Amino acid sequence: MDDQKQKKKLFLTSVFVFGLLLFFSSAHGVLAANSGRLIVNWTPPTKNADGSDLTDLAGYIVYYGTTSHSGTCPAVFGSAGPYDSSVTVANPAATSQEITGLTENQTYYFAVIAYNASDNMSGCATTSGSSTEVSKKARYQADFDENGSVGLGDWSAFHVNYGMSSGATFADGDADGDGKVGLSDWSIFHGEYGDSIN
Repeated sequence: MDDQKQKKKLFLTSVFVFGLLLFFSSAHGVLAANSGRLIVNWTPPTKNADGSDLTDLAGYIVYYGTTSHSGTCPAVFGSAGPYDSSVTVANPAATSQEITGLTENQTYYFAVIAYNASDNMSGCATTSGSSTEVSKKARYQADFDENGSVGLGDWSAFHVNYGMSSGATFADGDADGDGKVGLSDWSIFHGEYGDSIN
């Protein structure tokens, strides 16, 4: 009878462990999918199109997608125009926006406009080469040293700062952007460890 109980206990333990492994492998797939991120930077405008001082700047809209639309600037407030997506940054003092949920190693195209308190939109910001669009490849969510791969350098940033409960930045190992370095960041790092876009 004891032998029968032992076998049943071993079977139930095996099923439980298998279930945990299945759960974690499924969770890994969910965490790893579309975990790329990019930061888009801009210089805030100070003048209106007519040369007068800009006094009612309200924010920015960052447009992005996987197809270039250089030379075509969205013209309708609240619409992504020809781009796949947009993010509204309702902070006139902002100079950057992090975009997450991107596919790693995919090139994305970005355009940025400013808008005022009356929802009047500027033209697209231009680069030093007068382009209205910039392209960047998405990086991994746990690529803390931004070298195109997730490895030991990223582990060092995460390990040194593990347990940070506020004020953590991406470079500190905050992969999920919550200002802390903890288990959720470990899950993201673990899911991407060894991945490389080089």
